Amino acid sequence: MTDYLYLDIETRSGADLKKTGVYRYAEDEQFDILMLAWAWNDEPMQTSTDPEEMRGVIRDIIERYERGEDFKTVAHNTGFERVCFSSYIGMPVGDYIPPEVFEDTMVLAAWSGLPLSLKELAKAMGGELKDEAGSALIRFFCTPKKDGTFRSPEDDPEKWRSFESYCAQDVEAMRDVHKKLKPSVTDFEVETWHVSERTNDRGVRIDVEMAQSAVEMSEGNKQKALDRMAEITGLPNPNSVSQLGGWLREQGLEVDSLNKAAVEGFLEQDDLPADVREVLELRQHVALSSSAKYQAELDSVSSDGRIRGTLMYYGAHTGRFSGRRLQLQNLPSEGIADDDTEIEARIIDLKLGFPTPQVDLKRMIRSSLVGPFAVVDYSQIEARVLAHLAGEQWALDAFFSGEDLYSSAASRMYDVSYEEAKAKYRKQGKIATLALGYGGSKGALKAFGAPGSDEDLMDIVYKWRNANESIVQYWRDLMTAFKEGGSVGDVSFFKDGSNRHLVLPSGRSIVYRNCTKRNEVNPFTGKEQEVIYRKDYRKKGFPVKVWGGIICENVVQAYARDVLTDALVRLDREGFRAVGSVHDEVIVEASTEDDLYRIGEIMTRAPKWMTGFPLAAEGAGPIARYRKADGTWGFANYKEKWRL
Repeated sequence: MTDYLYLDIETRSGADLKKTGVYRYAEDEQFDILMLAWAWNDEPMQTSTDPEEMRGVIRDIIERYERGEDFKTVAHNTGFERVCFSSYIGMPVGDYIPPEVFEDTMVLAAWSGLPLSLKELAKAMGGELKDEAGSALIRFFCTPKKDGTFRSPEDDPEKWRSFESYCAQDVEAMRDVHKKLKPSVTDFEVETWHVSERTNDRGVRIDVEMAQSAVEMSEGNKQKALDRMAEITGLPNPNSVSQLGGWLREQGLEVDSLNKAAVEGFLEQDDLPADVREVLELRQHVALSSSAKYQAELDSVSSDGRIRGTLMYYGAHTGRFSGRRLQLQNLPSEGIADDDTEIEARIIDLKLGFPTPQVDLKRMIRSSLVGPFAVVDYSQIEARVLAHLAGEQWALDAFFSGEDLYSSAASRMYDVSYEEAKAKYRKQGKIATLALGYGGSKGALKAFGAPGSDEDLMDIVYKWRNANESIVQYWRDLMTAFKEGGSVGDVSFFKDGSNRHLVLPSGRSIVYRNCTKRNEVNPFTGKEQEVIYRKDYRKKGFPVKVWGGIICENVVQAYARDVLTDALVRLDREGFRAVGSVHDEVIVEASTEDDLYRIGEIMTRAPKWMTGFPLAAEGAGPIARYRKADGTWGFANYKEKWRL
């Protein structure tokens, strides 16, 4: 029988955890573990503030793991404890206690569709709630004073005793929820979590000098723009929305907002006075002047020049990863250049202080990640998954034959030849394919920039749905199965009280918690219909409407996510060093074309649970700095493995 060691720590550091992340936080010279609370299985709680005793507990954990004992160390958000423990016992930067040592109640909660914070998790599971005074105690003992020093137990012995009690209380709450959490999860998914943690531990190398130069250049550009705005407007603070809005109203503009969309709308007017246009353009320039991404790099970078902890496992309800710290998922899609030599030349100019426009600084952020890398991105994976699951044969045929999907879609929508569709209607086919696959209507088309009247847009909606009858039927079938239970092709649903479980072909399941039924009037038909809502803990427990289109989106994204994680695990098993994942893309440290070919072959090797799927990817490498996969090389599991 597995033994469980439940534990929690309280720490302090001169670094701001929210800004730096745990890796840089634990490196700080003022970092310290103040106390450790722990308990074996159901045994009484123990608490220690003695450094040697605490280090002894940590070393005992490692030794038990190395001996292969049947035990797990349980914590909430174990990445924090792992890194802090590693630093506390003197492990060098870049070396960390293996994630296999731990079991994480936050990860268990994510698998179960429950809140990720321990406080909200305990509340959702009917356990004893955490002491609200804990936050104040953390601020008192763990936050530096204005002079940079910290308060000690001697400063307030009573508060210190309360602090020890609070730490032990966290362990009690965690032990309680751990016993109640019984998620059904595959061994492969556990391995996926371990791989994501090793990726975080590895980190990615940052060009620190470039980031410093970019921050300085950005602030200089911003100040020049503000000075020019002040010169034109006479305002003491032209960056103030109220001041600038007042000035623009004096110039005859009806200003309700100065957000990006509003400014772009004003600039589309042909009759703007020259000084008003310049001020609005400068406003756009200032908005681009944020050096937040570069500053995040500088705040988070470790002493070895790497930024760690950028990947959040199970960052979405579907299981997809999300970003932290640098937020790789939210970097500008367009880079500064597609050639390593040109990129390096632009970076040298920046470091030497040559003027660099704000728009270029924004586009250069990807290049601050230093390789060499192989970058491989799945090609149109969501569209491929949707066609595969719904059995939309024409789309599958297009993928297998190498036809352009958007032209093929347009051909069916407008009942014309493939060649004519490619020449005249590809844009309509592309927008419709991207916007309408999950039940969207004219609003979705507008969000993707489709022009035309509501009537024109609805015509596109009808054309697309008539051309994709299998997908439309798939929405309906998924909704029926969600309500009643049962299978739809490769996926299935079952009920568990008010919960619904979506079981994927990989064996992974997604939980829809606390589903409730309501009767609502359909605004389109005017008829009353039954509508299902689920409690979404990722959105503070708000009810979220469940319908065929959104279930379809969940299924497709979850399926595509499992394809990606299958590849990440196989890459890890074969010794490749992934340093990040962005949507359907993998970033791997690799120095040869042979590495790129091997990575592409692994990523397009279909998982065991997938058959008859046209899986394809494109990649670039080796490249000196990070940029999006540019299609230099293509890979597929249904024709040649790679090609120019």
